[in-house]
Amino acid sequence: MLLVRFVCTGIRSTMNRYFQIDWNVLFGMNPPPVQIHLIQVYLTLFCTLMSSASGAYLHLLWNIGGLLTLLACIGTGMCLILAQLWNEWKGVPLLLVTAFCQGASIGPLFGLVFKTDPGIIFTAYVAIAVAFGCFSVAAMLSHRRGYIYLGGLLSSSHIIPIWLEFASTVFGDYPIFWKCVLKKGAENDKE
Repeated sequence: MLLVRFVCTGIRSTMNRYFQIDWNVLFGMNPPPVQIHLIQVYLTLFCTLMSSASGAYLHLLWNIGGLLTLLACIGTGMCLILAQLWNEWKGVPLLLVTAFCQGASIGPLFGLVFKTDPGIIFTAYVAIAVAFGCFSVAAMLSHRRGYIYLGGLLSSSHIIPIWLEFASTVFGDYPIFWKCVLKKGAENDKE
């Protein structure tokens, strides 16, 4: 018993020495510049995802993806790295063009997945976009960091199943998703 107490005390003191966690910083108030930065980050992720999705969609429609879009993706990516030296605002359009070219370049892979099940691509993009959108709205509405995490996670965990249900009505049923939902519900009913 004494050995266990000694080991636990040693671990606790080591953790306190190397990992000084200030919970007020993690879950405290966000100053307005930090809140604006969070909003810009989440909206940039959302717009980048939508640009990539539009590139993949246009490849499926008009077969625009290939070696040229891959080279354009690499070129705009290199310009994006160098754009930080010129101007910060030049990087946003370059990021969107890079994401578009990347989406068009991986369009053949999406074509293979589309032949298997057409709804998987739409569902994955919408679920990720909804999660980024929920975190953007949570960053806009809350001033405390803890509420951003809580609001983003709870709202995306409620909205993603709604979008999955909508996608299943448009593209057909997803039996694996509904089996997981029903199995989890049946396990809760047994208890």
